[in-house]
Amino acid sequence: TDDAWKALFDSPQDWVDYRDAKRGGEVKERCYDFRQKSTGRRLWLDAGDVPTPTWVWQRMPAAGQSPWETYDRSEGVLSELWRSLLDEPGQWQDYREAKKSGEVHPRHPDFKKSGRESLWVNALPRWVDLEQVQALELRTGSAPKTDNHEAWILLFEQPADWVDYRDAKKDGTVKPNHPDFVQGPKSGKLYLDSAQTPAWVKADQRLTGPGIWQKGTRASCFVNHLWRDLLASPERWQDYRDAKRDGAVSARHPDFKKGFSESLWVNSMPSWVDLQLLENLDLESRSDAVEKVWTELFKEPWDWVDYRAAKEAGVVSERHPDFKQKRGDSASGNGLWLDGRDVPAWVDERLAGAGESRFEQFETPEAKHERLWRDLFDEPEAWQDFRAKKLSGEAHPRHPDFRKGFNDALWVDSWQKPDWVEEKMKELDLAQEQPAAPAPAPAPGWGAAAQSPMDQLCLSFLPF
Repeated sequence: TDDAWKALFDSPQDWVDYRDAKRGGEVKERCYDFRQKSTGRRLWLDAGDVPTPTWVWQRMPAAGQSPWETYDRSEGVLSELWRSLLDEPGQWQDYREAKKSGEVHPRHPDFKKSGRESLWVNALPRWVDLEQVQALELRTGSAPKTDNHEAWILLFEQPADWVDYRDAKKDGTVKPNHPDFVQGPKSGKLYLDSAQTPAWVKADQRLTGPGIWQKGTRASCFVNHLWRDLLASPERWQDYRDAKRDGAVSARHPDFKKGFSESLWVNSMPSWVDLQLLENLDLESRSDAVEKVWTELFKEPWDWVDYRAAKEAGVVSERHPDFKQKRGDSASGNGLWLDGRDVPAWVDERLAGAGESRFEQFETPEAKHERLWRDLFDEPEAWQDFRAKKLSGEAHPRHPDFRKGFNDALWVDSWQKPDWVEEKMKELDLAQEQPAAPAPAPAPGWGAAAQSPMDQLCLSFLPF
């Protein structure tokens, strides 16, 4: 152990100081105080089983004068990866030659392990010897071998299925890393500057001139994406064509709809969409979809918020849903209106039998704070008071002043705090400061001493 402590002072550049990280909570309290980079050896200043030599404490520099590198979490992770490369080179692949030859991108990692673990030589730590890295026996990495030869043939043989985005990339309509060609029905993607592009493709004269493919724009890119999604996931879309023919919705209503914002019209259908395939899709009608959501409301009432009273009181807009799913978002569109079209006939009867107490009532943030503060003063024993711990530093400064369970929290300095809370807080603090009244002394004798139900039960079995 003495040798390790001597190495700490003799070679400070080879050690990392974890003391500030421990104090700041970046690492656990039981973490070591120093770690040697080259060997991984660890040292604790206050290890209970092995006392730290006295001379070590005497040589410890004053605060702010540490000769050791201070631990940084990101650097710590990087050091662990370099140590893994040196200790287990068989698990890593060397991509340096592949980068030189252009087989992979110039910004590709120099060394890569399965998963997302990557290393670059230009980020080599000081303690890693480059010659040692060069001597490692590493597997040579290369670009994934995917055969896109057939896709390039289809590009020229079936041009109607492909969209050309080259001009859109040049004028900034789409991002520079957007594919040059996108296949409609299969979402195929082709890049001219890819290392895997066959040489004969770039020499093909059909790539020059006006081209034989439909020109891609930002709008067409999004529309193509929606049509592909409709064909791939029809269960997520609703078919309004029958509703439009019957006059249940406007003639300008989308033919297909997903959530609130994603819509499609048949007259915007790309040429690559097979109309027969579209007709054979198992699409859900509007009325079926609405009935399914109403069924969910009664099946899982705890997952919904009831806005009926809030609408009557004018707290929310008249157009707001009467019921809204808690986990619903703008994409899911799970809102229900009692005066909406296609409401099942059985809904009114089920609502009358359910009663308002079955659903969580909507409340404004102000009303919620009012309710929580009243609950605090009505049942203070059900709440935890963290004010003293915040003052002493045991709790974070932004920690709630009062907490009940996991979801209910209150802050004394909140701008949503009702005006009457200040006076009630004084009364609560005063009541907590007063000592509890002493318990009355028991009267002499067995009967008087048996104060608890358990004592009385025991006495009832005594033989007298």
